[in-house]
Amino acid sequence: MARKAPQTPHPAHVFHSAHPDVAPLEVPIHDAVLGGAAAHGARPALVDALTGDTLDYAALDHLSRRLAAALAASGLGKGDVLALHSPNSILFPVVFYAASRCGAAVTTVHPLATEAEFARQLTDSRASRIVTVAALLDTARAAAQRAGGLTEILLCDRADGHRSLLDLTTEDHPEPAPQIDPATDLAALPYSSGTTGAPKGVMLTHRSIATNLAQLAPVMANGPEDRVLAVLPFFHIYGSKGQPAARRGATSAGGGACAADRCDQATSSSCRAVVVQGLRLGRRRSGRGAPGPSSRDRRSEPQGADRIHR
Repeated sequence: MARKAPQTPHPAHVFHSAHPDVAPLEVPIHDAVLGGAAAHGARPALVDALTGDTLDYAALDHLSRRLAAALAASGLGKGDVLALHSPNSILFPVVFYAASRCGAAVTTVHPLATEAEFARQLTDSRASRIVTVAALLDTARAAAQRAGGLTEILLCDRADGHRSLLDLTTEDHPEPAPQIDPATDLAALPYSSGTTGAPKGVMLTHRSIATNLAQLAPVMANGPEDRVLAVLPFFHIYGSKGQPAARRGATSAGGGACAADRCDQATSSSCRAVVVQGLRLGRRRSGRGAPGPSSRDRRSEPQGADRIHR
């Protein structure tokens, strides 16, 4: 029997990026994204593409810190998991970075998840709190009852029997200062879609997310007048990386992101979309009314919901 000739190994093909190597970022995700927010205090950071409600840099930083203080006072801390169950909104990043400032991880939940799907994720992630919206409250309540062990259900808006984040940001509590190891401590716990089996939690550290955002920086719009249309769902890893990438790229230059919970002509027009370099957009047009007084003296220091303005 003839012996087979030895196979010649295929030459290795290594594909290199056209961009420089990125060193790991050894910082908490809230510092990686909002560390330069103070330098752009009055510039719009997040714009609701449908209503025009706006959070400027100062407000985004302030609200995330005040909400972190309130959450920490209620017992949220390092090692805990907060379930964020909401469509895209300008408060979504506020909740995410507030939890991060507490040392907790955020598990994002599909807004259309069924009671059973939601309950399974709560149980598997060992979440202790839910942040949701009134429109999704029935599902959140049913899932919490089914999973058990939940401390509280909080709302981004308002509903009877539940505390609102807008009120929590006005409370006076000391800001938490947990010791965070970016290399090992979790910042996010998103779940896979379950295409090949049950959805699985993906443990993402502060360093992994921050470094990934740094990798995206060369291809993201980051000028002071740039806007990124954040239409991808924030609960999904794709969208959850997109909105902080816009934030991190913009904190160095003062740009912003337009948050939208749907993709249609109205949302694009509200940001006056100009497609250049992917999802690079033009200036935001004026929106309609936002929560709080419309004639507030901007020299004063607004609190809570009043930090969201036209």
